[in-house]
Amino acid sequence: MEESRVIRNVELEDQASPRSARYAIRLRQLAEGYVVETVWGGALDRKHFESYFRPTLVAAQEKFERILTAKTSPSRCRSSRRRYRLSGDGEQLVLTGVMA
Repeated sequence: MEESRVIRNVELEDQASPRSARYAIRLRQLAEGYVVETVWGGALDRKHFESYFRPTLVAAQEKFERILTAKTSPSRCRSSRRRYRLSGDGEQLVLTGVMA
């Protein structure tokens, strides 16, 4: 299995959601580049995953910030009324260790 290192991890939640909607964004470093992963779903629902590969850290950070801004902007336009906020203690930065 390929080893990766989590550089940045943000967990969001919609406190007004009847199903406890959650959204996580992770930035991982791989040998070939970087991956921005998104995971979302309700507490009891099936989880949904997406991954975006970027060859450079700068490009991956830009994608990460674009997603985070889109999910937390109070004026965002979309069909869902979901408004995410940082969950728990807020953003978690993982700077050490290797995760598979």
